Amino acid sequence: MTEKERTKFLAEVKKISERAWRIYTILFWSAMRRSDLRRLTPRQINWKTKFVEFPPSKTKSRKEGQAIWLHPRVVRALKQEIAARKSLGLDDPIFSRTFSLEHTGKKAMLAAGLDMHGLTAHHVTRHTAATLAGDAGASLAELMALGRWSSPQMAMRYMHENAKRSKAALERL
Repeated sequence: MTEKERTKFLAEVKKISERAWRIYTILFWSAMRRSDLRRLTPRQINWKTKFVEFPPSKTKSRKEGQAIWLHPRVVRALKQEIAARKSLGLDDPIFSRTFSLEHTGKKAMLAAGLDMHGLTAHHVTRHTAATLAGDAGASLAELMALGRWSSPQMAMRYMHENAKRSKAALERL
């Protein structure tokens, strides 16, 4: 999904549901897994540094030291969701386990005129974030950190070769 398509998609989601818009904004601008978002608690967020620390027990890979930086759009969406929840403990999930994005995502994709070739809207968020980062020149190590992938092969899927990148490589010779 291009940045233009993402913007159009998010506008359509916002028309359908403010909460779904916050969720999709967070997913698109953080490359977070949906399962990470479901487990995210206020205690994991350092509002000063804008980093989220994922304890091993709350990650897919169960590895230590996983963290992501929160884009300002993500910070705003998280603060809006926390404010909407009113009483939320530090260890309570910010988003309940029951949120469902499939219907809203499909409806927004159709309204935005997007064809995702069988992909679900919530899955394409990680791919979009990683692809846009790769296209912007992110290194392999940066993409691995962004997606919290342990193998370079996973991150390399998002390092699409293009003429601009190959030109830059040749200019460094």
